[in-house]
Amino acid sequence: MRPLSIKCENVSFAYSAYTVFQNLNFEITQGQKIALVAPNGAGKTTLLHLLSKMLVPDQGKVSVYKDQKIIEKRKYFSDLGIALPHPYMLMDYTIEENLILHQQFHQNPEFKHAAELAKLFSMTHIMNRKCGNLSFGELRKATLIKALMNHAPYVMLDEPTNGLDDRAKDLLLEYLKTLDGILIIATHDRSWAVDLATDIWTIHDRGVHDF
Repeated sequence: MRPLSIKCENVSFAYSAYTVFQNLNFEITQGQKIALVAPNGAGKTTLLHLLSKMLVPDQGKVSVYKDQKIIEKRKYFSDLGIALPHPYMLMDYTIEENLILHQQFHQNPEFKHAAELAKLFSMTHIMNRKCGNLSFGELRKATLIKALMNHAPYVMLDEPTNGLDDRAKDLLLEYLKTLDGILIIATHDRSWAVDLATDIWTIHDRGVHDF
């Protein structure tokens, strides 16, 4: 077993009477970059929520390993960088203030990498702008900076290219290629993901399959 892994064992999940997943069994290990490519409503976001432990399976279990030992949920959350469609930013606060609060939550005073990511995405000049005054693309970049600023070993990004121009997409792609932990991306943009992913999965028949 590699130092990092996420393992699904007999995982099933339903919304009321609608079964999204049934008996999922797979393991994602360090170095894998998974692209989940499927249409809206197929279950991409639900799967990210299950793998991030934001949702609890109806049956089965999701286990997260680090150094070949199962880690507790609280520790997992501190090691997880996640960007979902909803920005989860305080709109009356600036980008910088949001990122500082994020660091305080993670008990991590280091801010250097956030500044580097802001420079990468040409965001340095608006770091003191309130999030409520940002464009959709700017808010998306701020959310990505928040997810990536701590060098998290587990990274999950839901539709990360939404709202980004072609240059920002290319910059994000090249940055994500440098990550050496576990990366899971949910996307419609297969042509973008194919240059990044080690594995491309799709969702149908209540299961996860190679594309």
